Amino acid sequence: MLHIRDYDARDAEALGQVFYDAVHEGAGAVYTVEQCQAWCQHAPSGPEWRGRLAASSVVVAEWDNAVAGFMTLVEASGLIDLAYVGPRFHRKGIASALLAVLEGRAKVAGVQTLHTEASLLAEPMFAANGWSAVKRQVVERFGVRLQNCRMEKVFG
Repeated sequence: MLHIRDYDARDAEALGQVFYDAVHEGAGAVYTVEQCQAWCQHAPSGPEWRGRLAASSVVVAEWDNAVAGFMTLVEASGLIDLAYVGPRFHRKGIASALLAVLEGRAKVAGVQTLHTEASLLAEPMFAANGWSAVKRQVVERFGVRLQNCRMEKVFG
């Protein structure tokens, strides 16, 4: 049922919709409507979105031929930048599978430490995969404050 593959530029719009749905339906369990709106006002699309994806190593999860989630790694900095799974695909191990692929790529590339700013929803998944909380923080978007957790994984 689960298939992990590399990103293709034709995926950009579908990934933007996954991002939007994950924030507004999934993260809505732990963030307010106002916070979700500040985080993602609309499904990202267009040249800027495609450029952001193209600047990273992106893996896409499909579940029964539907785009279920995606995750991005900026290898130069070791940043897991985007990590989103559509709400109807939660609790199927998709985020962990995507993370495992990117961790493997990072190790092969010689990256020593990965880091991310995990949402309150994503934090338990990262922790379950051996990531450590470094700092709890509050970020501000459009005047709205959102909590997240800076996390890292050091490869030894």
